[in-house]
Amino acid sequence: MASSRWISWRMPSSALGIEVGPTRLRACRSAGGAGAREAMEVEWGSPPPPESLAALRERFGTGNVIAVALDMSVVHAKRVDLPPLSMDERRRILAMDPRRYFPVRYEAMVAGVRDDDLVVAVALDVFESWVTALGELGSVERVEPTPSALIRHLEVHAFRRGVIVLDDADGGGTTLASLVDGRLAQLRKVYAGEGELPGLVAELLMEGGACTLHPWREEVAVELEAHLGENATVVPVPTPPGVPGAFSSAYGALLGLDASPALTLASPSLARRVRAVQRRRTAAGVGAVLGALALVGWALDYRRGATLDALEREVAVAEAQADPVLELRREALALTDDLRRLEQAAEDRTNPLEVLQAITRLLPPDAYLTRLAASGDEWELNGRASDAARLIALLEGSNLLADVRFRTATTRVRVGGEELETFTVVFRHVPTT
Repeated sequence: MASSRWISWRMPSSALGIEVGPTRLRACRSAGGAGAREAMEVEWGSPPPPESLAALRERFGTGNVIAVALDMSVVHAKRVDLPPLSMDERRRILAMDPRRYFPVRYEAMVAGVRDDDLVVAVALDVFESWVTALGELGSVERVEPTPSALIRHLEVHAFRRGVIVLDDADGGGTTLASLVDGRLAQLRKVYAGEGELPGLVAELLMEGGACTLHPWREEVAVELEAHLGENATVVPVPTPPGVPGAFSSAYGALLGLDASPALTLASPSLARRVRAVQRRRTAAGVGAVLGALALVGWALDYRRGATLDALEREVAVAEAQADPVLELRREALALTDDLRRLEQAAEDRTNPLEVLQAITRLLPPDAYLTRLAASGDEWELNGRASDAARLIALLEGSNLLADVRFRTATTRVRVGGEELETFTVVFRHVPTT
């Protein structure tokens, strides 16, 4: 049977913050305001233990809105130079060939990206197993790495500059998160030997600030303080209101339900479920608006037999109440029209991933691109190759590319002892139907 720890306070609420790792899960429920008033820890794994899920359902029920922080022992983190595309398109690039970016062999991956090319990723099978299991407790609407959730909790306590040392008891290494002005600046997973960790922390502390250790281990704190000297302090993560300090990451996840989606992890199936939930909430809001209008009409009809003065007063009150509702309805209709136009624009837009896939498949290994640009459906490739002339035939072999030609004459150059030809090739993209 799964072991568990229970926190005695219990206040009804629908929001859960959960920290999940390969051996344990910690969950806390919102108190409806600041803090949490109910928490629980259970054993976890892949697949999740049925008895742990049963204990969570008994404690928290179903129908919750859930934010999840993934333990760094299952998360890859690095910086990847990606094209300046949208967040979803950069996620698709990483998912197309994860072996190119992460130390994996054949696993499918779920990736999260940020505008400065900081990337996190987790194996798709583990991600789907855990998200599906937690779906028994309600709607999983946000998944992020543990440091993001922990930084959000530290922000409440004015910890905006320094280094967070996440010591992994499950053998997944140590994670170092550098924080500058409240923003995650660097995220590194290290497997330092004995005595090496303080030096790595000292490098990240060159920007100033304190070092916070989670979970707190006295021997590690003493070692860090001895190396860092008087210029830096080592402190524990502040205890969240209402729950023990071990639930800091779960509490930070709870605070992030409405935060920016940067660095969040979402598989295609989870993204579809979240969109479906949001559509249902919108429909429920519209239904509430229509119900309010019906209630106003019923109230007016019910009071029809009153005196004229009383009726005028009731009408004035009803109009004052209905104006915001009608305004919301107009805004909802306007948003629906905007969404329809955006969907139409998305259908008509050239898909850059389709072109990038075709180019990657067709270009020979000895061809190097130095520039890739597009204007509408016309694309231009600049680069070098040992035989530029055969590129035309190769690119014409794709039914996605048309009007393939050289824009300028090729020239021969010597690069690192190798003689290459420079080329500028243009073509049109013919989208698949």
